[in-house]
Amino acid sequence: MDMQKNAVSWFEIPVKNFDDARKCYQAIFDYDMPEMQMGPNRMGILLHDQGSGVGGAIVAASGTNPTWRARWCT
Repeated sequence: MDMQKNAVSWFEIPVKNFDDARKCYQAIFDYDMPEMQMGPNRMGILLHDQGSGVGGAIVAASGTNPTWRARWCT
């Protein structure tokens, strides 16, 4: 059996305050985070190589209760 390059291809980080989290991650990674709406969810896309890398996003969605927050994103 051939192993795939990445076991994970997409991840999402739930956030309570989208605007604050977006500002924080933009400062950490030094880029303008693209934002998009997926149904009722507001998403900030973390830059990645589409098709060959692992991608992810911060997501503000109703009903989520993030229990972890990066210490530097206060």
